[in-house]
Amino acid sequence: MIHELDPILVNELGKAKRFNVDGASARLFIFSDDVARLTSVMARKKGIGAGRAIMEKICRYADEHGLDLVLYVQRYGDPRQGLSNAQLIEFYRKFGFHVDGDFKQPVMMWRSSQE
Repeated sequence: MIHELDPILVNELGKAKRFNVDGASARLFIFSDDVARLTSVMARKKGIGAGRAIMEKICRYADEHGLDLVLYVQRYGDPRQGLSNAQLIEFYRKFGFHVDGDFKQPVMMWRSSQE
Protein backbone atom coordinates (compact mmCIF):
# COMPACT_ATOMS: atom_id res chain seq x y z
CA MET A 1 0.00 0.00 0.00
CA ILE A 2 1.19 3.49 -0.78
CA HIS A 3 1.19 4.80 2.79
CA GLU A 4 3.64 2.09 3.87
CA LEU A 5 6.40 3.62 1.71
CA ASP A 6 8.82 6.30 2.83
CA PRO A 7 9.16 8.58 -0.18
CA ILE A 8 11.76 10.80 1.51
CA LEU A 9 14.28 8.01 1.05
CA VAL A 10 13.69 7.71 -2.69
CA ASN A 11 12.26 11.04 -3.85
CA GLU A 12 15.29 11.98 -5.92
CA LEU A 13 15.43 8.67 -7.76
CA GLY A 14 13.64 8.14 -11.03
CA LYS A 15 12.40 10.90 -13.27
CA ALA A 16 10.88 14.27 -12.47
CA LYS A 17 8.02 15.95 -14.28
CA ARG A 18 7.22 19.64 -13.91
CA PHE A 19 3.67 21.00 -14.17
CA ASN A 20 2.70 24.63 -14.82
CA VAL A 21 -0.83 26.05 -15.01
CA ASP A 22 -2.02 29.65 -14.71
CA GLY A 23 0.85 30.85 -12.52
CA ALA A 24 0.99 27.70 -10.40
CA SER A 25 3.68 25.03 -10.55
CA ALA A 26 4.54 21.65 -9.04
CA ARG A 27 6.98 18.78 -9.49
CA LEU A 28 6.26 15.08 -9.57
CA PHE A 29 9.09 12.63 -8.83
CA ILE A 30 8.17 9.29 -10.34
CA PHE A 31 10.15 6.63 -8.52
CA SER A 32 8.36 3.44 -9.52
CA ASP A 33 5.82 2.27 -12.08
CA ASP A 34 2.96 3.16 -9.78
CA VAL A 35 4.14 5.70 -7.15
CA ALA A 36 5.15 9.36 -7.41
CA ARG A 37 5.92 12.05 -4.86
CA LEU A 38 4.35 15.46 -5.35
CA THR A 39 6.58 18.38 -4.29
CA SER A 40 6.89 22.15 -4.62
CA VAL A 41 3.20 22.91 -5.18
CA MET A 42 3.05 26.71 -5.40
CA ALA A 43 0.65 29.31 -6.74
CA ARG A 44 2.09 32.77 -7.36
CA LYS A 45 -1.28 34.49 -7.02
CA LYS A 46 -3.79 33.42 -4.39
CA GLY A 47 -7.55 33.17 -4.81
CA ILE A 48 -7.77 32.82 -8.61
CA GLY A 49 -8.04 29.02 -8.83
CA ALA A 50 -4.45 28.36 -9.92
CA GLY A 51 -3.83 25.89 -7.08
CA ARG A 52 -7.00 24.00 -7.93
CA ALA A 53 -6.07 23.97 -11.62
CA ILE A 54 -2.57 22.57 -11.03
CA MET A 55 -3.90 19.87 -8.68
CA GLU A 56 -6.59 18.86 -11.19
CA LYS A 57 -3.93 18.54 -13.89
CA ILE A 58 -1.61 16.49 -11.66
CA CYS A 59 -4.40 14.18 -10.48
CA ARG A 60 -5.57 13.65 -14.06
CA TYR A 61 -2.01 12.81 -15.12
CA ALA A 62 -1.59 10.42 -12.18
CA ASP A 63 -4.87 8.67 -12.97
CA GLU A 64 -4.04 8.35 -16.67
CA HIS A 65 -0.67 6.79 -15.77
CA GLY A 66 -1.87 4.64 -12.85
CA LEU A 67 0.23 6.53 -10.28
CA ASP A 68 -0.49 6.69 -6.57
CA LEU A 69 0.64 10.03 -5.13
CA VAL A 70 2.30 10.94 -1.85
CA LEU A 71 3.13 14.38 -0.48
CA TYR A 72 4.30 16.02 2.72
CA VAL A 73 2.27 19.02 3.87
CA GLN A 74 4.53 21.97 4.55
CA ARG A 75 3.68 25.59 4.00
CA TYR A 76 6.22 27.90 2.36
CA GLY A 77 7.07 31.54 2.64
CA ASP A 78 5.68 34.31 4.81
CA PRO A 79 3.35 32.87 7.48
CA ARG A 80 1.03 35.86 7.04
CA GLN A 81 0.36 34.84 3.44
CA GLY A 82 -0.94 31.64 1.93
CA LEU A 83 -2.54 28.67 3.61
CA SER A 84 -1.68 27.14 6.97
CA ASN A 85 -0.81 23.45 7.19
CA ALA A 86 -4.37 22.70 8.41
CA GLN A 87 -5.80 24.58 5.41
CA LEU A 88 -3.42 22.76 3.06
CA ILE A 89 -4.57 19.39 4.43
CA GLU A 90 -8.19 20.33 3.72
CA PHE A 91 -7.22 21.57 0.24
CA TYR A 92 -5.47 18.29 -0.65
CA ARG A 93 -8.39 16.27 0.72
CA LYS A 94 -10.57 17.81 -2.00
CA PHE A 95 -8.43 15.92 -4.53
CA GLY A 96 -8.70 12.55 -2.81
CA PHE A 97 -5.64 12.71 -0.54
CA HIS A 98 -5.75 11.06 2.87
CA VAL A 99 -3.64 11.76 5.95
CA ASP A 100 -1.24 8.96 6.78
CA GLY A 101 -0.56 8.43 10.47
CA ASP A 102 -1.26 10.69 13.40
CA PHE A 103 -0.66 14.25 12.16
CA LYS A 104 2.96 14.35 13.35
CA GLN A 105 4.94 16.99 11.54
CA PRO A 106 5.44 16.88 8.66
CA VAL A 107 2.08 15.40 7.75
CA MET A 108 2.25 12.79 4.99
CA MET A 109 -0.74 12.42 2.67
CA TRP A 110 -1.45 9.86 -0.04
CA ARG A 111 -3.87 9.42 -2.90
CA SER A 112 -4.60 6.20 -4.77
CA SER A 113 -4.86 6.26 -8.55
CA GLN A 114 -8.43 6.55 -9.78
CA GLU A 115 -7.90 4.52 -12.96
